Amino acid sequence: MEPLHGIHRMAASASAVVAALTTVIYVAVIVQEGNNSFWAVFPWLMIMLIGTFAALASSLAPRPRVAQFCSIAAAVILGILGLVAIFSVGIGFIMAAVLACLAAVSHSMSPRSS
Repeated sequence: MEPLHGIHRMAASASAVVAALTTVIYVAVIVQEGNNSFWAVFPWLMIMLIGTFAALASSLAPRPRVAQFCSIAAAVILGILGLVAIFSVGIGFIMAAVLACLAAVSHSMSPRSS
């Protein structure tokens, strides 16, 4: 079992932090508006949390293949969220998706030990 390199962990952790902050901003804006019920935004909130936890799992995963899979999953989920929400909080999710993509690519470019 080879250890994960620092750049992968930093990018994955940064992706999780950016996604979490963007999710908190989204919830704060929705609550402040007051015209949406909790159940109306619940599915979006769950998708945001799944993407955030995928990025977090990537930074905490003990095995490199699991970490790379989680990074790719986070990049896809957060990227789609970013495109769907481009006019509100989408930029934050796109930044998180780019960081998750960097984590996946940095892992795939790391030298393999035999």
